[in-house]
Amino acid sequence: MLDRKYLQSYRIIFLAFEYLLQEFICPFTTQFVRTPILLRKAVKMVLYQLAHAISFEIMSALYNVSAIIIRKYTYNVCDVLSNGDKLFLIYVHTPIGDPLLNILEQFHDIIGLQQICGVIDGTHIPLSVKPNKQITSSTTYFYNRNRFHSIMFQVACDYDMFFWITCTSQPTRMANGGQFKMSSLYRSFRLRQILQELIVTIEGVHIQLYLLGDATYPIQPYLLKGYKPQNSDMVDQIGFDQSMNKSHVLIENAFGI
Repeated sequence: MLDRKYLQSYRIIFLAFEYLLQEFICPFTTQFVRTPILLRKAVKMVLYQLAHAISFEIMSALYNVSAIIIRKYTYNVCDVLSNGDKLFLIYVHTPIGDPLLNILEQFHDIIGLQQICGVIDGTHIPLSVKPNKQITSSTTYFYNRNRFHSIMFQVACDYDMFFWITCTSQPTRMANGGQFKMSSLYRSFRLRQILQELIVTIEGVHIQLYLLGDATYPIQPYLLKGYKPQNSDMVDQIGFDQSMNKSHVLIENAFGI
């Protein structure tokens, strides 16, 4: 007998796939290359290829479908997933109103601090092949400090592990904090384009909305990190960092999912 949790997970995945297919893929089928492959099968192949970073040639051998056809379907599906007019901005956007207030309340319950609207971190997305000269002037730009080719993916997530802002970039050999300073996320914060509402005053100090980051991130009015105390006598700082670690687990789990 199949485990009940497994069945529940399978049902969620099935419903998510059907929602993606019916609401966002099928309405844009005129953009898709016309082939003998059923649209449902084509979308499954693309999602599998994206999830496992498999080359088009290997996918061709696995599914007995031309690599050219798989490549075209991949571009079409990715366009639907990333296009702000179709799917992306429906789910990935800066929270406002009641959703934002709910996030603040959830973080306040676990951390004990007001104005926390998310956790920020970065991860490397491996590339299945080394970028060629048609994409970049130097392939070394995509060779990270962990010694593989990738793109850098930085996000902020809420308490329920939903990403609400994302940024991709060339990885370089910097840690997350250095990557952050080079990213469009950093420019958005510096130019005060996001997180400017709901400022509160605590003991005479005006506190804006802010994110939590790990030790590699810089302290900013919109970004807070732990103390990393050097000795055991710093009890308050140790307790604060322990609370911070609870929140950081959220984004690590979100990346894992």
